Amino acid sequence: MAKRIENDCMGCATESYPCIGDACQYRNVAHYYCDNCGSEVDSDELFKWNGQEYCKDCIINDVESDLEKAYPMD
Repeated sequence: MAKRIENDCMGCATESYPCIGDACQYRNVAHYYCDNCGSEVDSDELFKWNGQEYCKDCIINDVESDLEKAYPMD
């Protein structure tokens, strides 16, 4: 799964300024990860590839690997 909702609490609550819970912008933050390498990327840097969501570097590596198999440099 490429999208995960995570709690990015900043620990900013104090006695005079209590935590505002789910209204806080850091409480439920969407994070996006490549299904292949697991690296965190921006949502617009994930692409559908072979039924999963890959970052561009993993797609390039996949294509290069397929090309090397199809056209060995022997």
